[in-house]
Amino acid sequence: MVHDFSVAPSFDASGQAPVSFPAARERGISRRELDGALWQRNTRGFYLFGGAEPTDVDVRIAQAVALLPDGAAIGGWASLYLQGAHDLDGGPDLRITRTARRRRSRASLTPGHRRAPSDEPELADVAPVLVSVGPNGKIRPRAGVDISRRILPEDQIAMVGDTPCVVAPRAVVDLVGQQPPEEGLVSLDAYLRAGLGDAKQVYAHLARHPLVRARDRVARLLTMADGRSRSCPESRFRWVWMVEAGLPRPKVNVPLFGPDGTLLGIPDLFDEQSALVGEYDGSQHRDLLAHTDDNLREERLERHNTIVVRATALDVFRRRASLVARIRAARRDGLARDRSRDRWTLGR
Repeated sequence: MVHDFSVAPSFDASGQAPVSFPAARERGISRRELDGALWQRNTRGFYLFGGAEPTDVDVRIAQAVALLPDGAAIGGWASLYLQGAHDLDGGPDLRITRTARRRRSRASLTPGHRRAPSDEPELADVAPVLVSVGPNGKIRPRAGVDISRRILPEDQIAMVGDTPCVVAPRAVVDLVGQQPPEEGLVSLDAYLRAGLGDAKQVYAHLARHPLVRARDRVARLLTMADGRSRSCPESRFRWVWMVEAGLPRPKVNVPLFGPDGTLLGIPDLFDEQSALVGEYDGSQHRDLLAHTDDNLREERLERHNTIVVRATALDVFRRRASLVARIRAARRDGLARDRSRDRWTLGR
């Protein structure tokens, strides 16, 4: 899916794009109307039609696009999202640390003018959109928008429709540099999964920019990244498996076959030495049919002498210590298994 946004502030009768006061005035919308029930103040200088949701990802990106000065581009997670990495939708789970610090305004209110709360609480729990403006860009950080003043050559800008975006390898480096390591691995997996580039391109960008923020951490995480991971929760499960439980790097979504060539399953994670299968059960697995199929697959795998560990969001987020203990115990059991009973073959 390709998203097209106007680079300049514009009026959108559907209300999905933010409207600046000058743009609204050009179309005959008065200050009184903007302060009325049909419009809402989104952030300083912009309004949304009453039915629009300020935290909607498209609305947030459109607002950032409307602020772009000449030569600037959308960066970080929003650039990757626009280029196809739709798992990176700017939610709070990205845990982004701002690059630019916001300054609080003490400006007085214009008589009769309703101002949005200074902290914009509706945007407090979502990731800000990174705008790359170069060292001389005339723009201030604000609610929902972060600023990168890293030098931005023209060859590091790609157009998505009419929107200038930072090229994907740089965008993911900037993003991971703003995140804790676990979330950084999730983002790198999403970048690879979306087909926006490969690890070599990211390494090449790091080599050309040795002073980039958190360069060494990004390089280390690249050695763990795997585009075969099918979802962000799967990536988190693999982080727990490798980093917190200390298991070797697993095979990711590689098929297992029986002795007659029958497909036994495609585990999310698989440790060949211990025959340990790791399965992450997302919300879709709550469906009765999906749950029944999961049970049949687990029985089939265990009959062929593997050991299965299943995890849910509750395990990954709230019961992580217990999950780590279960993974380690299962691997010990797998290493002690009777290997003469193995009836599985690892595919490619």
